[in-house]
Amino acid sequence: MQLPQNGRAAFAIVAAVLGLISLVASVSLIATSAVNKNLNNNNPVTSATWDTNDGDRIIVYSRAIGVDVASQSVKFQFSVFPSAAVYANNSRQSGFYESNVPINLTFGSSTFSFAKGSPLLIQTTSLPMLGDSFFYPFDGWECLMPVFATYVPLKATTPVPVNLPVVLAIVGNPNGFDINYDFSRINDDNTLLATDAYVTLQILRSKTTKGFAIFISTAMWCLVLSAVALAGRLWVFERKVDPPHIAFTTSLLFALPGLRNAMPEAPAIGVLVDQICLVWGMGLLSACLLVYYTRFNAELGATKQKTASGA
Repeated sequence: MQLPQNGRAAFAIVAAVLGLISLVASVSLIATSAVNKNLNNNNPVTSATWDTNDGDRIIVYSRAIGVDVASQSVKFQFSVFPSAAVYANNSRQSGFYESNVPINLTFGSSTFSFAKGSPLLIQTTSLPMLGDSFFYPFDGWECLMPVFATYVPLKATTPVPVNLPVVLAIVGNPNGFDINYDFSRINDDNTLLATDAYVTLQILRSKTTKGFAIFISTAMWCLVLSAVALAGRLWVFERKVDPPHIAFTTSLLFALPGLRNAMPEAPAIGVLVDQICLVWGMGLLSACLLVYYTRFNAELGATKQKTASGA
């Protein structure tokens, strides 16, 4: 009779070790995939080819550096580089390019002015995005970003601003998100190059975020179902309710919200994943505590009845 018990114990140990190894391997693969993606995320998507000798124009190198779900915005950092025709010699050796003409650049909903001979400094700005986080972690957003510029040509007889052709190079997948960039043209005043760049950003949760969110949701349900199985066993077989039973279920009831908030980049409580996992889990755990309370009252009544019969 001892051998089957040892066999079950050995099987449980082997299953636990294999499960732990599988969990560590899965998390490592997901993390490695995310790191490799970030390392290979240095090749920008461009709106047109860039050649410094193609007349008056500029190229804007932009990188998405952050996604703020709470404020529904995407943060960008960008640098401006002029072509040879609008490049000014940097006599001050400031480390930045300068232009020989005044440039007004509109990036999304923000406008930046660069005076003639002033350094083209690195800039940051934020753009609004449209979407809803209710379907976390399978939610998504869309961001529309126009980029265009005007300038006064160097040999212009009158200081009238005209369109300056812009090439937009954009890259970046902020931590926890995947961004797809789609270019199209708004304005074709220039016969060779579109003077404006217009890009649509499709923002989705990364595979790493989805994987961890699904894992935590599954863990929540496993813990809740274990408590339900324990309460059902005590109810069906009319077993005695011990303090560890109540302590386990009570601690799990208060731990569920914290476990849910451990999901990466999780929005405020109230999204679909909460209705699927958190609300049902807390409801079932509360029902388990009611079962314990009912069983405890039944046991207390039976004990009092035995005591009265003995007296």
